[in-house]
Amino acid sequence: MPRTPVTPVQVTRAGTASMTVVAADVANGNSMANSGQLKIGVTNADTAIHNFTVTPTRTDGGGNATAVSFAIPASTARPIWYGPFSTYDWGSTMLINGDNANIKFEGYTF
Repeated sequence: MPRTPVTPVQVTRAGTASMTVVAADVANGNSMANSGQLKIGVTNADTAIHNFTVTPTRTDGGGNATAVSFAIPASTARPIWYGPFSTYDWGSTMLINGDNANIKFEGYTF
């Protein structure tokens, strides 16, 4: 199955409404378009700590792309923000995996 997309919102001077958050697709992963100025917001509605990983599309010299993991504290109602992610290192599509559907993603570009 394809990854579940999270469509980032472009922030403008005129104002930007909050986007609808997307639950982590534990089975297939999520993806998000990356402009190089992407910020990813993550919340965790569960009472336990959960993790999500972001995998770069650029590889090291041996052809390996090493995922970076982040722990999200329990009961995180306000988003924790990550980024920006350069397109050189991370590519134009972010590959995001959450370990529990209580993790919610949102994205904004500036």
